[in-house]
Amino acid sequence: MTHATKITLLNANYIMSRLRPHYPILYTNTNSRCAHEFILDVRGFKETAGIEAIDVAKRLQDYGFHAPTMSWPVANTLMIEPTESESKEELDRFINALISIREEIKAVEAGKAPREGNILKMAPHSQKDLIVGEWDRPYTREQAAYPLPWLKEKKFWPSVTRLDDGNSPFLRPHLVIPLTTPSIWRPKPLLHLRPCRPRRRRRRYHWRCGTEPYIIVRLRKDGYMVFDMDI
Repeated sequence: MTHATKITLLNANYIMSRLRPHYPILYTNTNSRCAHEFILDVRGFKETAGIEAIDVAKRLQDYGFHAPTMSWPVANTLMIEPTESESKEELDRFINALISIREEIKAVEAGKAPREGNILKMAPHSQKDLIVGEWDRPYTREQAAYPLPWLKEKKFWPSVTRLDDGNSPFLRPHLVIPLTTPSIWRPKPLLHLRPCRPRRRRRRYHWRCGTEPYIIVRLRKDGYMVFDMDI
């Protein structure tokens, strides 16, 4: 356990040391070191390039990496926490991916890429996104899919493209149709539907209005939502 902890600390400080010339780092000690995790500060890119933490997180998928913790404990930052099981080769791939993303941000800052519709704002890029339909974006398909040479040999493809995060239906207030409401009135949601706060329990999301019967919205493991009636 002690040895694993030492390797974890070593990995975190190795990544931080290599990324320090490219990104601001938050909350280090007097020796500019961290513990088992550190915070990559990307907040400044919103003003200079219109890029936020979520854009970096999405773009990392094109490099074959799941994004680290985002916006915690500081909003619009990335908290990187490597484990003791990662090899140096894997750490280097992750570091090079973030350095490459920083170069893509610099292209936006320099005006070489547009602030909207750039390679980060459109990430991630699935196979379907790249091969189906016309390509009218300000970057090539190869830049989208293979930003670094080793990705041509070892590539993990995102299964979906960018979702409209802020306008996602999963983030909007949900409405419940009380089962006691006469069906003749149900087409008028503004008059007869009342918003309720969700309560999570065993992968079920409940919206209940008072003591009336209500509808259960259940989230399955495959991502589909199933609607059940609970009397």
